Amino acid sequence: MRDFSRDCGATTPQFRSPASAFGARAASRKRWSRASRTRRPICCDWSAGTHAGLLAGLWGNHAEIPVTGISVRRSRGEQEALVTRLAHATADLLRLERGPLASQVQVRDEWVGPGYSLPTDSMIEAVQMLAREEGVLLDPVYTGKAMAGLIGLIRSGVFRKGQNVLFLHTGGSPALFAYQSVLDQK
Repeated sequence: MRDFSRDCGATTPQFRSPASAFGARAASRKRWSRASRTRRPICCDWSAGTHAGLLAGLWGNHAEIPVTGISVRRSRGEQEALVTRLAHATADLLRLERGPLASQVQVRDEWVGPGYSLPTDSMIEAVQMLAREEGVLLDPVYTGKAMAGLIGLIRSGVFRKGQNVLFLHTGGSPALFAYQSVLDQK
């Protein structure tokens, strides 16, 4: 767990417009200006703003690396289209020459489960594991499912030991109280 959780960062909550995705762009500038190009960013993907803002920020800082979003609501195709549109709108707002390439927009939808905000076993495992092992609180709706996705990608060999992975924790721990009975069952 420490191999990837030590790089946890924090950004502002999900964004829905190019103007608000600018905040994620600013976060990416700060976080990624020091990052190596081999680093793999992972974020929760709901409204597409965090994902799109990071892509536009990386593109604007000439760090043309892919960003993987773990969808908590939509299918891969729907979410990739939404992220791409918002990333290009944000790039336009920033007056970048062009927006991120389609190949940089990576969405995984295997951890949505039965639907938005509905608990899954992998989310419960991720929330409990991070709290127990690292003292990091994840919310069940967003970062819990995103971390479940990251853990699943590691277990399936997508990321290998020693590879730099950065998980962006976007907050939301107050939602833990609404899911207490679900989290206590396991």
